[in-house]
Amino acid sequence: MQTRLQVRWQPLLGILTGLLLPLPLVLVIGTAGVGSGQKAVPQHLERVSPTLTLDERRALLTFERSCQKAEDCESPLGCVEFIGDQALCMASECQTDLHCRDGFTCKTLRSKDPGLGVRLCVVPGLAEEGAPCFYSFTFKREWLCRPGLLCNDGYCGRPCQPDNPESCPEGSSCEDGSEGLACIPTCMGSVCAEGQHCVRFGRGRSMCARLQGENCQQQPCPEGTRCHTSYNPLRPGEVAMECKAP
Repeated sequence: MQTRLQVRWQPLLGILTGLLLPLPLVLVIGTAGVGSGQKAVPQHLERVSPTLTLDERRALLTFERSCQKAEDCESPLGCVEFIGDQALCMASECQTDLHCRDGFTCKTLRSKDPGLGVRLCVVPGLAEEGAPCFYSFTFKREWLCRPGLLCNDGYCGRPCQPDNPESCPEGSSCEDGSEGLACIPTCMGSVCAEGQHCVRFGRGRSMCARLQGENCQQQPCPEGTRCHTSYNPLRPGEVAMECKAP
């Protein structure tokens, strides 16, 4: 009886062994690629649009359609801003630089949905720290920050820590902006050059600039209007001011 049971169990053990042996290999295959260069979600974003194939993107009715707000794009598309005040419904096309053709890098761009980012293949920027920039989809390398810098409020700056003043160079402060925490220009507590004024912007940013119009930050605007400031990154060092209705 004992011999007969051993004979019956031997084929069964062989089958079980054959089933169990591949399990470590399956685990290795399943985890391959994790941590292999995939870009993390930036701190200022809660989620990133999933990577879709070209056929999957084209199957969506609003893909590459013009949009004004996040609701104009069907899920999981994001309304991504382009140069020239244009925005299109886009889906992520990459996870790492390896998914982009030579000369391009995978970058997470913000969408009209404040918490949603879209990963697209873009050209690496050339703009140095403190240089003007655009945080939009563009192939103009001189308008994009070089690798390692973030484009916040129209200027390239290094990533920083708010509780560490030494993480930013003199003449800048650590502020949260378009791409997260980065050093942006500030002139508070300093003296600007002749012909320039210290102009304040939102989120604690300020800069020395030449003015177009009246300095309504020093002289109050008429009742029913408020001081409006604007600048063009292509004309650094110049700010326009005017009193406008809200």
